[in-house]
Amino acid sequence: MKLDALSPAELDLAVRALLWLPEAMWPAAADHLIRTTALAAIVAAAAGRSHPALGNGTLMATLSRWPMVSPAETDAGRQARALGILSRAVSRVCSSGSAAGSGRS
Repeated sequence: MKLDALSPAELDLAVRALLWLPEAMWPAAADHLIRTTALAAIVAAAAGRSHPALGNGTLMATLSRWPMVSPAETDAGRQARALGILSRAVSRVCSSGSAAGSGRS
């Protein structure tokens, strides 16, 4: 599966969305976030337009429906851990070949 290039702004917002959750939930939430984005991209490409609930297949569109912490509420260590978990989720989804895959590697 291929996701479009992720911008620094999208990665920052995705990290802030993960930081809103308890740390134990980050891996599952990151997988869900990336899989939802990938599924939205597939649906939007097939339909030729954005899906009303899933969006247009960009991470930014998916994140518009997620709560997140403000930048002032973050610390570098937690941000780095969340970014690492997010990066692994992107790798899993992109290598699985399916937006609806199990998330297990």
